[in-house]
Amino acid sequence: MVYKNKITTAIVLVLFLTLCLPGLIIGQEEKGSTEAVPEKGMMHDLMRRDHMMGRHWNSGQAYSDRAYLSAMIVHHEAAVDMARKVLEKGSDHEVKKWAEDVVKAQESEIGQMREWLKDMGGVDSQAAGTMGTMMFEMSREDDSKEPDRDFVSIMIGHHAMAVEMAVEALAVSTDEKIIELSKNIIITQTNEIVEYKKWLAKMGGVVHQARSSSMADMM
Repeated sequence: MVYKNKITTAIVLVLFLTLCLPGLIIGQEEKGSTEAVPEKGMMHDLMRRDHMMGRHWNSGQAYSDRAYLSAMIVHHEAAVDMARKVLEKGSDHEVKKWAEDVVKAQESEIGQMREWLKDMGGVDSQAAGTMGTMMFEMSREDDSKEPDRDFVSIMIGHHAMAVEMAVEALAVSTDEKIIELSKNIIITQTNEIVEYKKWLAKMGGVVHQARSSSMADMM
């Protein structure tokens, strides 16, 4: 059963890597846009930095289910915080629906992961602390004039990081609960990335300049 689950998710991962990662930030050359767009070199650098941040979620330590769950809880909490902010400040109905979905799904998963950690010795403070540092700048309060677009842009990289973490868990974990959780993260968040990209393309594909810069500084 574990082997079958990993094979199924490997297929999903191939689709993710093929369809999503190469274009996490899209539409930067969309014709007709009058907004400032970061240079292509910066876009490519941001994509590379997002990828590397995912690899450093556990400070280079060997994988453990406890560390994975501890880090993923913090990662989910940051997503929920950002979703609540756009629900308060945003105006796009589709984006607000996505934010509601993020809150509902990730709060439920946070509850599950906290319960599982009780049987593993509790939270791994190092993994949680490392992820907390990574998430601090991304989820900080700011005075963005484009909360909807910023939320969608940031969540693409945020989701990509969660998927990369989940793939590592699938490669190593033998716990059926964690395998199933990780598979759901990959499928759900990959689908959301695709929808976010479509929305950004419709909106001109421009990532907010100041926000993009702060993300690069963070990573």
